[in-house]
Amino acid sequence: MLTRERFLDYDFIIAEKMESVIADIFDYRYDSKIDVLPIIFTPNVDYIVKLNDKKYEKIKRRLQTSAFTLPDGQPIIWASKMCGGNIRKRLPGSDLFSGLYSLVKTKKIVSLFLSPDGRVSDFFKKDFPDSYVITLPYINLEDNAAFAKVIDRSVEFILKNDVKFVFIGISFPKQDIIALGILDKLRSRNYQSIPTLAMIGASLEFEAKIKKRAPLYFQNIGLEWFYRFLMEPKRLFKRYFIESFQFINIVRSSKWG
Repeated sequence: MLTRERFLDYDFIIAEKMESVIADIFDYRYDSKIDVLPIIFTPNVDYIVKLNDKKYEKIKRRLQTSAFTLPDGQPIIWASKMCGGNIRKRLPGSDLFSGLYSLVKTKKIVSLFLSPDGRVSDFFKKDFPDSYVITLPYINLEDNAAFAKVIDRSVEFILKNDVKFVFIGISFPKQDIIALGILDKLRSRNYQSIPTLAMIGASLEFEAKIKKRAPLYFQNIGLEWFYRFLMEPKRLFKRYFIESFQFINIVRSSKWG
């Protein structure tokens, strides 16, 4: 059994080795009688800050009951130590996906990939021919009909093929809306074999070598985010040097609120 600790309103997994987390996820089966959602959630600082916005309050409440919440960002580890917590090791979502994907592919576990573009889709179709891949269109956040169409199509794939894992590789909050929508749709049909839904952001692109992860040196010292900033400074400046400072207030509220 994995150890968890409540911090910043989330039940973070505490583990020294990613292998133990992957093994637990692989063996996990959803139980509708327990108030835990079959979701893999890997928040970093940016994710936590965005979820703290009142307009995402409903999504946040639901993700707080995710079966697997991994501390992806190094500042989460630092904040836990500062507050006297026990979260000591970063568990990156990309590392999780790489290991879980290897296991799923080797054992030919029926999986569905919701891909951000055709290049990523082509990779998984070739690398894992037994899987199913849906290339997601661009969806405007206000376009409920477009979200419903993606959710319905995904649900049909799941029902028809008895899918065990769904890997969703797009950004917040779109991947969250789709994951929760799929879950709700399957529940409404009283489907008993609900798959594990993994919200993994850019991990599909990393695996397909469409995007490049930070070198191990940056990863090991907790500065993977800084490497991303160096690669895309204009796009990421506001996220890392303005918005992310809200994380300090979130930690303060958690410690003294």
